[in-house]
Amino acid sequence: REKFEEIGEDAIVKELLNYADVIFCTLSSAGASALHSTSPVDDLIVDEAAAATEPELYIPFHLRPSRLLAVGDHLQLPATVLSQQASRLGLSRSLHERLIFDCGYE
Repeated sequence: REKFEEIGEDAIVKELLNYADVIFCTLSSAGASALHSTSPVDDLIVDEAAAATEPELYIPFHLRPSRLLAVGDHLQLPATVLSQQASRLGLSRSLHERLIFDCGYE
């Protein structure tokens, strides 16, 4: 235990993240400072992508993924936006929904 305290929690977390094959986290926690020093990832898989606003989906992009898989059902829960101004600006649509409808994959 003393050895871990000498190294420091931040250094341990950074080391674990750099050697991890898989990192599970929410979109918002992907913006945590510990993940900012993580090596780029090959794949970014976002579950419930249809319920995430487009800006939320961009949070983990600092991990510089080679590929994005956005999984979700646009007929279930929509993205939640409480701001009327944000809704007027189109932020109430998820990227997942926009790609399905605007690219003609209905």
